[in-house]
Amino acid sequence: MKIQTGSHFPYAGRSSTPATTRGESTFASAFAVARTKDSTSAGVERTDFHSMTRQDLRDWMNGEIRAGRMTLDESTPFVSMTLAIPVNGDWDALDQTMRTERVDFFALTKAGIEGARWRKDDEAEALLEGALQIMQRYQGHPTSVDTVA
Repeated sequence: MKIQTGSHFPYAGRSSTPATTRGESTFASAFAVARTKDSTSAGVERTDFHSMTRQDLRDWMNGEIRAGRMTLDESTPFVSMTLAIPVNGDWDALDQTMRTERVDFFALTKAGIEGARWRKDDEAEALLEGALQIMQRYQGHPTSVDTVA
């Protein structure tokens, strides 16, 4: 049996210089850069329940359910927060408002908890307390990353 010391592998002659120094882009180098950037870096959207539209909350909630991080039972108080009923019957204006009007869902949830306590509605209070804990857990977490930025 003869063992050859020369290399006949297809990529044996490639440079071992890191891709970033050769001007190439690799997932590893992009990941390393993304990991070192701080939380205010461009291209990263973060969950902010203090300033979110009802549609944003609905999209976030549906994403959490699809990802398996939230059950349908846990989503119940969030569904009620995304709802709005127009007083004058103008559903088109309401749809636009739901997409643009920013709401502080932390304040809304805390007010709901106080209202439930005042009404002595233990079930509503427990649901809203659970929603508040979920919001506190996910506040500031990345929701999307723009890989082009």
